[in-house]
Amino acid sequence: NGTNTVKLYIPANFKDYAAVARDIGDIHARTGLYFRVLHFGGMYFENGSGNFVFQNPTEPNLRAAEQDVRAFARAMKGLGKAVRIQITNEDDYYATGNMGGQNPWDTVRFRSLVDYYKFKARLALAYKQEDSNHLVAFGHGEIQPNQVQAMKQAGIDAAYDGDSIRSSTDAL
Repeated sequence: NGTNTVKLYIPANFKDYAAVARDIGDIHARTGLYFRVLHFGGMYFENGSGNFVFQNPTEPNLRAAEQDVRAFARAMKGLGKAVRIQITNEDDYYATGNMGGQNPWDTVRFRSLVDYYKFKARLALAYKQEDSNHLVAFGHGEIQPNQVQAMKQAGIDAAYDGDSIRSSTDAL
């Protein structure tokens, strides 16, 4: 049917990035299939003590999420053109300006929308420090006017190489 790329969602708290990289490399070598690999960038990430990072965004919790992104980057680094990288997904559900949530796992409690986006920019820069071979897309979803200004203030446009927004083509 002409499909040559699949989107692979890496579950939060998943740790065996090396195994994923081996599988992607093997599948790409055998089939020519490409992957857009998505890391949730801290969303749904549990810190090992029963606390969700974005529900309690202390610096140690955020650092743990950043280190996880760095480990992910080191694993993806050697995959060349087989992968495209996306950090975060459909933040429009969570980054509305009120920083709310329905459950502990989807509650976002940063001081402000700008602070939330600053952390997302920090993740992109951390990824790029470990893997400069891949462009990094910011997966947001629909963008509201108040979010655009907050993204600019947070440096999202400088940290990411492109956006992955929900659209009819869902293209990078």
